[in-house]
Amino acid sequence: MRSYASIKGHPIHPMLIVYPFAFLTGAFGFNLAAQASRRRDLAEVSQHLIPVGIAAGLTAAVPGVLDYVGSVPPDSSGRTRATKHALLNSAALGLFAASWLLGRSRRRTLLPLALLWIPKLIVDEITHPKFAAQPRSRHNRASWPKASP
Repeated sequence: MRSYASIKGHPIHPMLIVYPFAFLTGAFGFNLAAQASRRRDLAEVSQHLIPVGIAAGLTAAVPGVLDYVGSVPPDSSGRTRATKHALLNSAALGLFAASWLLGRSRRRTLLPLALLWIPKLIVDEITHPKFAAQPRSRHNRASWPKASP
């Protein structure tokens, strides 16, 4: 599958997804360190990393949406996985936004980090060669090797 949003044949979306993951995971780590050490400066770093991570996530979503619309075959298992990937990442960004807003009022929740791993697992599944996008058809199903005794 060739990426619709690419630079010289290299897809843009995978280049950008590392930034929101790094910023939001960093925000979580700084928040934990701030709570453990009671240092206000670490909490401030966390408060600044969350909106940057959300902005980076929205930026990474643009080429992702272009690829979804322009590259992923409409009647394929890849479309299903890409849809789940988009919905889960959107939910994770929404939870981080809610966490950031609650943190501004001094009530912070740490739940969003757990949801960051779910889209990553789906991405790993999408990019694995055995899960290449194929039309849904009973004639095109891959045959799994039989387990030997």
